[in-house]
Amino acid sequence: MFETCNSDHKQLMTVIDKLNSKYGKNTLDIASQKLDSSWAIRQNNLSQNYTTDFKYIIIINSNF
Repeated sequence: MFETCNSDHKQLMTVIDKLNSKYGKNTLDIASQKLDSSWAIRQNNLSQNYTTDFKYIIIINSNF
């Protein structure tokens, strides 16, 4: 169910913790952490198409 801790991740977290200790709490965050509201998606910029319209689906042909 849970992944074992990767040694690279442990080293990265150690560096992040040291930098946050030196320069202040939350100076560095993991990219997947919630951002403040200024970076949040603006709901008024969302598409008004609530369902997928098949005529707008892009078709890509690839010949390898």
